[in-house]
This record gives sequence, structure tokens and C-alpha cells, in this order.
Amino acid sequence: MLSLVILYAEMASIFDFKHNIIYDLVNAPAVDAEGSGYFFVQQLICLIPLVYLVYATNYGLFQLKVSNIYALHKNHHTDPPCLLFSGMLLMRMSVPIAYNFLQLTQMEKAAIYVVMGPVAYVSFLGEDFNRWVFPICLFLMVFLTAFKIYGRVMSCLGLKQYAFNADD
Repeated sequence: MLSLVILYAEMASIFDFKHNIIYDLVNAPAVDAEGSGYFFVQQLICLIPLVYLVYATNYGLFQLKVSNIYALHKNHHTDPPCLLFSGMLLMRMSVPIAYNFLQLTQMEKAAIYVVMGPVAYVSFLGEDFNRWVFPICLFLMVFLTAFKIYGRVMSCLGLKQYAFNADD
């Protein structure tokens, strides 16, 4: 369910839908009609999609096996280079996930923008490249995965060993 909410928020950010669920969560008033605040509850609710994004991304990264050399193994059987590789992937993904979440919430006065600034656009690709291409690639990957098209294409091309395994 949260995957659909985040996918909807990504599509809403590029197609300018009226209602973006994550934007509405963050920008809801933190005070009710009686004047009593529920700011803490609002912040906890905003953490739900962010924690899900972090969990889903890192779960996929930690399931990654590169030629069975870089893989995490159960019962403390993972060697130090594999742990370093997984830690490196974790750190490399944390800032883009936070940046993407702030883009979904349309917060423009966050501290991360002071440090990083806006994402610099590559001039020969145009200014709308980040706005259109990456969310459309996300939607395409979700579509290919949901309907198991990737595995079918790999089987048709004779590359069945690169298809997703259900038993892993």
C-alpha cells in the first residue's frame, strides 16, 4: 500500500496532480480548531513514508549478490569486505533518499538545500530531465516488476540466469 502511495506521489510531482498525499501529510496544519497542537503526531506520521522508502531501498540493496562474492550471509558468516561494500551502498543511498523525499514534500526551506543546493541540471539534457525521466523510469521499473515482464524478456533472450529468482 505504501508503495502505491509513493508511486502516486512521484507521478503527482511530475504531472502536477491536485493532491499529493505526501505533500498533504507534511503541509497539514499542526494546530486543530481549538488551538491545541499535534505537531509531534504529524511528524511521526510524516516519518512513515520516509522509513518505508529507506527500508524498501536498503532491503533490495542488502539482497543484492554480486557473483556471490559481495553478499550478506546469515549467522555472522559475512566477511569484512562484504560488510564494507554493504555499508558503502547504505551510505550512498541515504542522501538521495532524503533528497527525493524532500522533493516529494515540496519543502523548499530545508537544511539539506543549504548544504547541497538544488540538483545541478546537465545542460545538454535540459532542465526537465530530472523532473520527467527519473520518475518515469521508476514507473517503468515498477510496471516491469509487477507484471514479471523482466523475467519473461530475459527468458526469451536466452538469459534466464539473469532473471529474478522467486526462491532466493
